[in-house]
Amino acid sequence: DGSFDAVTCACSFDYLVRPIGVLREVHRVLRPGGIVLLAFSNRFFGTKATRLWRTNGDRAHIELLNAYFHYAGGYGPREAYDITAELNRKENWWDRLLPLLGRQDPMFVVQARKDGDT
Repeated sequence: DGSFDAVTCACSFDYLVRPIGVLREVHRVLRPGGIVLLAFSNRFFGTKATRLWRTNGDRAHIELLNAYFHYAGGYGPREAYDITAELNRKENWWDRLLPLLGRQDPMFVVQARKDGDT
């Protein structure tokens, strides 16, 4: 209990059937003030992702993760970041082509800190 400064999870929350329970367990192992970073893209395995994830877009995914933190309890304000890579449009013809092919993946991070007194 309370032995980790940070917990990260990349491209996996869309598959969890008990995400609130997972965040409660993360809360248990985090030190007060510890940080949780949840990263996701809009790419996922449709046969494995939850229906709630499959039927919503990027903005709703951010709001969904925010709700998971809220209902798990014990976390401070959440912050969300769009960390999608910027393409180098001047030098690389392939980077200009990727968006046309639908292959530039957006990437987002939602983070929260464990409340200091819990």
